[in-house]
Amino acid sequence: MSDSHEHKDNLSKAIILAKKEKCEHILFAGDLGRPSAMVPILVWWDIPITMILGNNDAEIIGLMQQSARHSLFTLHKDHLAWNTYIDTLDWVCIAMHHYPIIANWAAESSKIDLAIAGHTHIFECIPYGDSLYINSGSILGDKEPAGFAIYDTETQTHKHILL
Repeated sequence: MSDSHEHKDNLSKAIILAKKEKCEHILFAGDLGRPSAMVPILVWWDIPITMILGNNDAEIIGLMQQSARHSLFTLHKDHLAWNTYIDTLDWVCIAMHHYPIIANWAAESSKIDLAIAGHTHIFECIPYGDSLYINSGSILGDKEPAGFAIYDTETQTHKHILL
C-alpha cells in the first residue's frame, strides 16, 4: 500500500479488503497523511505494519510517536533519499522505497525478489528475470481508481485490488 494522503475512508476500505484477503503483513511505501488520524486505522487490524517515509510525510515526530505506541507498527525513518526498507519475509527478499526509480534499480539488480514503490499513484508491475517490481498505485485514487497490491510470499504471485 502507499499514498493514502490522509484519505481515511479509502484506507479503512483497503484494510478491510486486505483482511478479507488474509494478508499477514502490510508494507506501506510512504505518504500516509497526518499520523494521529491515519496510524490508528492501520493498527486497527493487529498485524505487523512496516512503513517507510514518502515525500509528503512531514510529521516525522508524530509518526515516531505513533510507532512507539503500537508494537506492531514499525517506521523506517532514515533520510528520504536513502529510506529503503530491505528484509526477508518468508524467504522472499523485499526492498521498498517511496521513489520508483530506486525500487526499479533494486529489482533490476536481481538481488531482490520483490521491489515495492509508491509516489506515482499509478499501479505498475514489471518483471525483471526472477525479480518483480510493483508500484501499488495509491489509496488516494486521484490518478486512477484507488487500490493496492497483494503479494503472496508462498506462491510468489501478486494481484491488484481496487477499492
